[in-house]
Amino acid sequence: MIVYISGPITGVQNNNAGAFFKMEKELKKSFEKLPYLKIVNPQRLAKRVNAYFDDVSKVLNKKKKPKWEDYMRVCIAELAGCSHVVVLENYKKSKGVKVELFIARMLGIPVFFSLEDLKNNV
Repeated sequence: MIVYISGPITGVQNNNAGAFFKMEKELKKSFEKLPYLKIVNPQRLAKRVNAYFDDVSKVLNKKKKPKWEDYMRVCIAELAGCSHVVVLENYKKSKGVKVELFIARMLGIPVFFSLEDLKNNV
């Protein structure tokens, strides 16, 4: 099972990191008995994007900052390989979540709006 955590980031205090890492921890605890579990956390993906842009900045000797689109490209690529999506609260105004949910539905990836709903359907 490969679970993608979808949730609002932009405009949320600390980029909503607390909610993402809390869900990651709860997923690990809830599904610890599965033979295979991978959790895709966009907060961890963002660290990869930031590291890449730091490296580019060093090479160019000029500070380059990632844009929203740069983060989304990485997230969408990872989302495409997932088997399930779980959505964090307060997602309705998030442009990124809207994109992720559209892609998940187009790819036939089941979307769950709570951990309980996911647990009841696996």
